[in-house]
Amino acid sequence: TIFTLAELIEPIIPNSSQKIFSMLNARPVAWDLCGNQQLATGHQLNNFEILFKKIEDEELTPFLANIDSPPLIEEKEVKPKLADELITIEDFQKIQLRVAEVLEAEKVAKSEKLLKLRVSLGAEERQILAGIAKSYSPEEIIGKKVVIVANLKPAKLMGMESQGMVLAVEGDGKLNLLNVDPAIPNGTRAK
Repeated sequence: TIFTLAELIEPIIPNSSQKIFSMLNARPVAWDLCGNQQLATGHQLNNFEILFKKIEDEELTPFLANIDSPPLIEEKEVKPKLADELITIEDFQKIQLRVAEVLEAEKVAKSEKLLKLRVSLGAEERQILAGIAKSYSPEEIIGKKVVIVANLKPAKLMGMESQGMVLAVEGDGKLNLLNVDPAIPNGTRAK
């Protein structure tokens, strides 16, 4: 069913998966329940929208014309210096990576990059200042499950205390939060 499909594509195209769940008026389930869930007869669906826009041949022509042309900038292979960055397993075990749900989010005054987040770790709530405002609006991030460094020493940013760090990766000039299965309980430690 489309419900199962939405579950299966979540790790690959998470935004599309979330749109499907929104249209189905349903929440994702844990992986071990994937394929066993069905919507009840008479379940109320939300309005549907086009999930993917069809790309017409005319739109592809400029891109196809450049496929055989050499790159404008010579690409150099960059080899990372991993030996200088290696840590021991004991060092890694000191870092507490935990699942947190964003309860509230707001822009920090006089800052282009910072969002002030209130997150739930299950047994406690914390304030975290995250440099993700150029990639996410406060409305986009509320309700998301994120991975945080929970045992980071608190720091003052813009006169406010940050009690952790939200993990993200950078790609195409945008920060992308690490995706967490919504069924994972808040406070769960990543191993």
